[in-house]
Amino acid sequence: MKNWFDEKTGQVKPESFTAFDIAISSRYGKAYEIIEMLNFSQQISRKNMAHYVKSIFYDSKGCICNFELESTVINGGQISSQLLDIARNTISQFMWFDRVEVGLEPDEEG
Repeated sequence: MKNWFDEKTGQVKPESFTAFDIAISSRYGKAYEIIEMLNFSQQISRKNMAHYVKSIFYDSKGCICNFELESTVINGGQISSQLLDIARNTISQFMWFDRVEVGLEPDEEG
């Protein structure tokens, strides 16, 4: 019987897809990571901000999410601050420009 909660066991296939025109990917296909990225994408889409985010990658091995933002998003700017607030409310741990941010407690068990 497969242990769905082993470190490298993929829980969701495919691990990469597009939602709200944002490329989303999880290294090991962890359900909680994909849920967090979808929640973030949905919230920024509701605020008509999805076009500022090109892609989101959750590095399952490092337990950290990375964002690829449009070049018009500058650190400390209004758009950056709004996206950061949403990320803090939807993503457990992520890189924001050059620093690590901690948001939600991860729900690894689902």
